[in-house]
Amino acid sequence: MEEALNEQTQIFYNLLLDVNTPLYERALDSKLLMCVRLLACKLNWNVPDQCLEFISKMPFDVAPTNSNLPKSYFDTKRLISKLGLEAKKIDFCVNGCIIL
Repeated sequence: MEEALNEQTQIFYNLLLDVNTPLYERALDSKLLMCVRLLACKLNWNVPDQCLEFISKMPFDVAPTNSNLPKSYFDTKRLISKLGLEAKKIDFCVNGCIIL
């Protein structure tokens, strides 16, 4: 007998289903994959937020109108934070080094 999911688990499960849907019909990438790639740019190369906002809007020029892409960098951060996948920088060195 299966146990019913609690409300918090059900919300998380529904969110995972949403973010793992293809970006558009016959696309190989999901919304989650694109969000993670955008945030990886921020962490790996310290790209400014304004640049990521610009980059996140570029695919709308070429993607189908019914694409499932996040609309902005802010939407990307919000989506990832709902999943509990936030990266936190920890300053531990006087020379500006960080640990993730």
